[in-house]
Amino acid sequence: MDTNNTNVMPEAKPEYAVPEKVYDLKYGYIEPKKLDKKRVRGKVSVLSFIPIIMFVSMYSLVFISQIVIGITTGYDTVKFSVSSGIPTTVYFALNAMVSAVATCLPFFIYAIASKEITMNEVIRTHRVKFSDGILMVLMGVGICLLANFPANWLGDFVEGFGFTVSESSSPSANTLEQILLSVIGVAVIPPIMEEFAFRGVILGTLRRFGDWFAIILSSLIFGFMHMSVTGIPFAIISGFVLGYVYVITGNIWVNIGIHALNNLISVGMDLSNDHLSETAADILNGGIFIGFIVLGIAAIVVLVVKKKLHIRLFRPKMMINGWNKFVCTVINPGFICFMLLCLGYVSLTLFGII
Repeated sequence: MDTNNTNVMPEAKPEYAVPEKVYDLKYGYIEPKKLDKKRVRGKVSVLSFIPIIMFVSMYSLVFISQIVIGITTGYDTVKFSVSSGIPTTVYFALNAMVSAVATCLPFFIYAIASKEITMNEVIRTHRVKFSDGILMVLMGVGICLLANFPANWLGDFVEGFGFTVSESSSPSANTLEQILLSVIGVAVIPPIMEEFAFRGVILGTLRRFGDWFAIILSSLIFGFMHMSVTGIPFAIISGFVLGYVYVITGNIWVNIGIHALNNLISVGMDLSNDHLSETAADILNGGIFIGFIVLGIAAIVVLVVKKKLHIRLFRPKMMINGWNKFVCTVINPGFICFMLLCLGYVSLTLFGII
């Protein structure tokens, strides 16, 4: 008898079936889809509360500084400004200190206390070819400068309804010491601290739910944290670029380079407006603005040709789709409180209350 019958059908392999329930240390036995929703909602909620703590810390430190300066110097520090009598040098120095402590401390405590992410995952310093790093910086700065256009368009649109869109302004830096403190307080400390906070901690923590999800959500939180009509759209676009660069390079120093150069350009333009004639300042600032945009576009072309921007982003196997992630993001206590704070602050500034 021939046992090698070719007509015999092979034994069917059982298809993979999703278990009805899985065990989780935090939630116990739970359906996989519900578990994914709870994880996204819980993590987004926690991360959304950290910028709120940052906001409260910043204003608390400013308030404490007002009291200390008022007691020790006799200045009228009801408003933390040069017009109230605070020396310009002291103003710049305190701004740098407040920015460093208030931005870094809440995120640093979370990164240390969290058992789900290590400091090596927060501060990634993967090796990047120097020329590629320079191209990434130029690309990032060029896109950040282009982000001024939609930001200004939104500002003009809001002003069309009779509102005054005002940005917080700093006093003029007139001495070398003041200029250095201004540069440190705008183009050195904030880039380092904000990249650690928003790309390192927030984006780094959210990457487990997918790179695109982490890039988009971290840019939204970064954008709304700027709390102004023109600052929000500018920072959302900039945050998206910074997030994407951080994911594809894995090097936070590239991000700091983009952020620092962008802020340095802003400081330089302010200095030219303060110390040059209007015509000379317009020519210089326009040249810088257009020049870096052209360099940014050229950098994008080179990076595309070198295939440095083509990378497959991480997409985890989850039981929920993008829409479910979006719903879990916007419907949780932390994110709702964060958005209410940001939109409430913007509304108060538009109506001239603060």
